[in-house]
Amino acid sequence: MTLLGALVTIIGFALLWLTPFIGGFFMLAGMAIIWVSEDQRIRGEKQRKRIEEEIEEEFDKLKYDEPTSAKAIELATLLHGSLKPYETWLLEEVESLEKLYSYDSETALEEIRNVKTGKFKSLFSESEKYIGICEFLKREIIVELIEDFQKLLDQDVVLGVETDSNIDDILTDYDLEEWVKKQLTVYEREKKEREEIIKLVKAEAFQKFKKVLTISCVNSEWIINGNIKIAANKK
Repeated sequence: MTLLGALVTIIGFALLWLTPFIGGFFMLAGMAIIWVSEDQRIRGEKQRKRIEEEIEEEFDKLKYDEPTSAKAIELATLLHGSLKPYETWLLEEVESLEKLYSYDSETALEEIRNVKTGKFKSLFSESEKYIGICEFLKREIIVELIEDFQKLLDQDVVLGVETDSNIDDILTDYDLEEWVKKQLTVYEREKKEREEIIKLVKAEAFQKFKKVLTISCVNSEWIINGNIKIAANKK
Protein backbone atom coordinates (compact mmCIF):
# COMPACT_ATOMS: atom_id res chain seq x y z
CA MET A 1 0.00 0.00 0.00
CA THR A 2 2.83 2.42 0.78
CA LEU A 3 4.40 1.77 -2.62
CA LEU A 4 1.05 2.32 -4.31
CA GLY A 5 0.61 5.62 -2.50
CA ALA A 6 4.11 6.71 -3.46
CA LEU A 7 3.41 5.81 -7.11
CA VAL A 8 0.13 7.74 -7.18
CA THR A 9 1.84 10.74 -5.59
CA ILE A 10 4.60 10.71 -8.23
CA ILE A 11 2.01 10.50 -11.01
CA GLY A 12 0.12 13.40 -9.50
CA PHE A 13 3.32 15.46 -9.27
CA ALA A 14 4.02 14.76 -12.95
CA LEU A 15 0.47 15.76 -13.92
CA LEU A 16 0.76 19.08 -12.16
CA TRP A 17 2.54 20.49 -15.18
CA LEU A 18 -0.26 19.46 -17.54
CA THR A 19 -3.44 19.58 -15.48
CA PRO A 20 -2.84 21.10 -12.03
CA PHE A 21 -6.29 20.13 -10.72
CA ILE A 22 -6.00 16.44 -11.65
CA GLY A 23 -2.34 16.38 -10.62
CA GLY A 24 -3.20 17.86 -7.22
CA PHE A 25 -6.00 15.34 -6.75
CA PHE A 26 -3.65 12.44 -7.51
CA MET A 27 -1.03 13.81 -5.14
CA LEU A 28 -3.55 14.15 -2.32
CA ALA A 29 -4.89 10.68 -3.00
CA GLY A 30 -1.38 9.23 -2.98
CA MET A 31 -0.48 10.95 0.29
CA ALA A 32 -3.74 9.71 1.83
CA ILE A 33 -2.92 6.14 0.79
CA ILE A 34 0.55 6.47 2.34
CA TRP A 35 -0.89 7.89 5.58
CA VAL A 36 -3.51 5.13 5.88
CA SER A 37 -0.91 2.49 5.09
CA GLU A 38 1.53 3.79 7.72
CA ASP A 39 -1.26 4.12 10.27
CA GLN A 40 -2.26 0.49 9.68
CA ARG A 41 1.37 -0.62 9.91
CA ILE A 42 1.90 1.18 13.22
CA ARG A 43 -1.35 -0.19 14.61
CA GLY A 44 -0.37 -3.68 13.48
CA GLU A 45 3.06 -3.43 15.13
CA LYS A 46 1.52 -2.20 18.38
CA GLN A 47 -0.99 -5.06 18.32
CA ARG A 48 1.73 -7.64 17.63
CA LYS A 49 3.86 -6.20 20.42
CA ARG A 50 0.91 -6.30 22.81
CA ILE A 51 0.19 -9.91 21.89
CA GLU A 52 3.86 -10.85 22.32
CA GLU A 53 3.93 -9.19 25.75
CA GLU A 54 0.79 -11.07 26.79
CA ILE A 55 2.31 -14.34 25.57
CA GLU A 56 5.58 -13.65 27.41
CA GLU A 57 3.70 -12.78 30.58
CA GLU A 58 1.65 -15.98 30.40
CA PHE A 59 4.76 -18.03 29.59
CA ASP A 60 6.77 -16.53 32.46
CA LYS A 61 4.08 -17.78 34.83
CA LEU A 62 3.50 -21.15 33.19
CA LYS A 63 7.18 -22.10 33.00
CA TYR A 64 7.28 -22.11 36.81
CA ASP A 65 3.76 -23.30 37.62
CA GLU A 66 3.33 -25.90 34.83
CA PRO A 67 6.81 -26.34 33.28
CA THR A 68 6.03 -29.44 31.21
CA SER A 69 2.45 -28.66 30.24
CA ALA A 70 1.47 -28.64 26.58
CA LYS A 71 0.65 -24.93 26.83
CA ALA A 72 4.07 -24.03 28.25
CA ILE A 73 5.81 -26.01 25.52
CA GLU A 74 3.62 -24.40 22.85
CA LEU A 75 4.35 -20.88 24.12
CA ALA A 76 8.07 -21.60 24.43
CA THR A 77 8.20 -22.74 20.83
CA LEU A 78 6.15 -19.74 19.71
CA LEU A 79 8.38 -17.23 21.52
CA HIS A 80 11.78 -18.73 20.71
CA GLY A 81 11.10 -20.33 17.36
CA SER A 82 12.17 -23.71 18.73
CA LEU A 83 12.07 -25.66 21.99
CA LYS A 84 15.84 -25.72 22.45
CA PRO A 85 16.20 -22.48 24.50
CA TYR A 86 13.50 -23.65 26.91
CA GLU A 87 15.07 -27.09 27.27
CA THR A 88 18.42 -25.42 28.00
CA TRP A 89 16.84 -23.24 30.68
CA LEU A 90 15.11 -26.19 32.34
CA LEU A 91 18.36 -28.20 32.29
CA GLU A 92 20.26 -25.34 33.93
CA GLU A 93 17.63 -25.06 36.67
CA VAL A 94 17.65 -28.81 37.36
CA GLU A 95 21.45 -28.94 37.45
CA SER A 96 21.51 -25.95 39.79
CA LEU A 97 19.04 -27.63 42.15
CA GLU A 98 20.86 -30.96 42.15
CA LYS A 99 24.24 -29.31 42.67
CA LEU A 100 22.88 -27.34 45.61
CA TYR A 101 21.22 -30.46 47.01
CA SER A 102 24.45 -32.43 46.72
CA TYR A 103 26.32 -29.72 48.59
CA ASP A 104 23.66 -28.81 51.16
CA SER A 105 20.35 -30.65 51.04
CA GLU A 106 18.67 -28.53 53.71
CA THR A 107 19.39 -25.25 51.97
CA ALA A 108 18.16 -26.72 48.69
CA LEU A 109 14.89 -27.74 50.32
CA GLU A 110 14.52 -24.30 51.86
CA GLU A 111 14.92 -22.72 48.43
CA ILE A 112 12.32 -25.12 47.03
CA ARG A 113 9.81 -24.32 49.74
CA ASN A 114 10.23 -20.56 49.42
CA VAL A 115 8.16 -20.18 46.23
CA LYS A 116 7.83 -16.39 46.51
CA THR A 117 11.44 -15.24 46.86
CA GLY A 118 13.39 -18.49 46.57
CA LYS A 119 15.94 -19.18 43.87
CA PHE A 120 13.66 -21.57 41.97
CA LYS A 121 10.32 -19.83 42.67
CA SER A 122 7.58 -22.43 42.15
CA LEU A 123 9.46 -24.50 39.58
CA PHE A 124 10.06 -27.39 42.01
CA SER A 125 7.24 -26.71 44.47
CA GLU A 126 5.99 -30.29 44.03
CA SER A 127 7.98 -33.47 43.60
CA GLU A 128 5.91 -34.30 40.51
CA LYS A 129 7.30 -31.20 38.81
CA TYR A 130 10.89 -32.29 39.35
CA ILE A 131 10.08 -35.79 38.10
CA GLY A 132 8.20 -34.42 35.10
CA ILE A 133 11.04 -32.08 34.12
CA CYS A 134 13.60 -34.89 34.37
CA GLU A 135 11.39 -37.12 32.22
CA PHE A 136 10.96 -34.30 29.72
CA LEU A 137 14.73 -33.85 29.56
CA LYS A 138 15.30 -37.64 29.61
CA ARG A 139 17.40 -37.17 32.74
CA GLU A 140 17.82 -39.49 35.72
CA ILE A 141 16.25 -38.29 38.96
CA ILE A 142 17.84 -38.24 42.42
CA VAL A 143 15.82 -40.66 44.54
CA GLU A 144 16.71 -39.05 47.87
CA LEU A 145 15.66 -35.68 46.56
CA ILE A 146 12.21 -37.05 45.77
CA GLU A 147 11.93 -38.49 49.28
CA ASP A 148 12.85 -35.16 50.82
CA PHE A 149 10.36 -33.40 48.55
CA GLN A 150 7.56 -35.49 49.99
CA LYS A 151 8.71 -35.05 53.58
CA LEU A 152 8.90 -31.33 53.02
CA LEU A 153 5.33 -31.21 51.77
CA ASP A 154 4.05 -33.48 54.53
CA GLN A 155 5.75 -31.67 57.38
CA ASP A 156 5.54 -28.16 55.93
CA VAL A 157 8.59 -26.99 57.80
CA VAL A 158 11.36 -24.60 56.90
CA LEU A 159 14.79 -26.24 56.93
CA GLY A 160 17.99 -24.22 57.27
CA VAL A 161 21.71 -24.71 57.88
CA GLU A 162 24.54 -22.63 59.25
CA THR A 163 27.74 -22.08 57.28
CA ASP A 164 31.33 -21.76 58.32
CA SER A 165 34.10 -20.13 56.28
CA ASN A 166 36.70 -22.61 57.51
CA ILE A 167 34.72 -25.81 56.95
CA ASP A 168 36.55 -26.71 53.71
CA ASP A 169 39.84 -26.74 55.58
CA ILE A 170 38.41 -28.78 58.43
CA LEU A 171 36.89 -31.38 56.12
CA THR A 172 40.26 -32.10 54.56
CA ASP A 173 41.43 -33.35 57.92
CA TYR A 174 41.82 -37.11 57.84
CA ASP A 175 40.65 -37.65 61.43
CA LEU A 176 37.37 -35.85 60.87
CA GLU A 177 36.69 -37.76 57.66
CA GLU A 178 37.31 -41.06 59.39
CA TRP A 179 35.12 -40.02 62.29
CA VAL A 180 32.26 -39.14 59.93
CA LYS A 181 32.58 -42.47 58.14
CA LYS A 182 32.46 -44.31 61.46
CA GLN A 183 29.37 -42.43 62.68
CA LEU A 184 27.52 -42.96 59.44
CA THR A 185 28.27 -46.68 59.51
CA VAL A 186 27.09 -46.99 63.12
CA TYR A 187 23.77 -45.31 62.46
CA GLU A 188 23.20 -47.18 59.22
CA ARG A 189 23.66 -50.48 61.07
CA GLU A 190 21.13 -49.27 63.60
CA LYS A 191 18.79 -48.79 60.61
CA LYS A 192 18.07 -45.17 61.41
CA GLU A 193 16.33 -43.05 58.80
CA ARG A 194 18.48 -40.91 56.54
CA GLU A 195 17.11 -37.66 57.89
CA GLU A 196 17.79 -38.73 61.48
CA ILE A 197 21.35 -39.81 60.61
CA ILE A 198 22.09 -36.40 59.09
CA LYS A 199 20.81 -34.57 62.15
CA LEU A 200 22.72 -36.80 64.57
CA VAL A 201 26.05 -36.61 62.75
CA LYS A 202 25.80 -32.84 62.31
CA ALA A 203 24.96 -32.32 65.97
CA GLU A 204 27.77 -34.59 67.18
CA ALA A 205 30.27 -33.04 64.76
CA PHE A 206 29.46 -29.60 66.09
CA GLN A 207 29.79 -30.79 69.68
CA LYS A 208 33.10 -32.58 69.01
CA PHE A 209 34.79 -30.26 66.51
CA LYS A 210 32.86 -27.01 67.05
CA LYS A 211 32.18 -26.86 63.32
CA VAL A 212 29.04 -27.15 61.19
CA LEU A 213 28.97 -29.85 58.51
CA THR A 214 26.77 -29.99 55.44
CA ILE A 215 25.58 -33.53 54.78
CA SER A 216 23.39 -34.95 52.04
CA CYS A 217 22.77 -38.31 50.43
CA VAL A 218 22.55 -38.57 46.64
CA ASN A 219 21.92 -41.86 44.87
CA SER A 220 23.04 -43.93 47.88
CA GLU A 221 26.20 -41.90 48.44
CA TRP A 222 26.84 -39.65 51.43
CA ILE A 223 28.32 -36.27 50.49
CA ILE A 224 30.02 -34.18 53.17
CA ASN A 225 30.25 -30.50 52.29
CA GLY A 226 30.30 -31.38 48.61
CA ASN A 227 33.86 -32.76 48.51
CA ILE A 228 33.89 -35.95 50.61
CA LYS A 229 31.88 -38.84 49.20
CA ILE A 230 31.14 -42.00 51.18
CA ALA A 231 29.18 -44.93 49.83
CA ALA A 232 26.05 -45.58 51.90
CA ASN A 233 25.34 -49.06 53.19
CA LYS A 234 22.19 -50.38 51.52
CA LYS A 235 19.59 -51.66 53.95
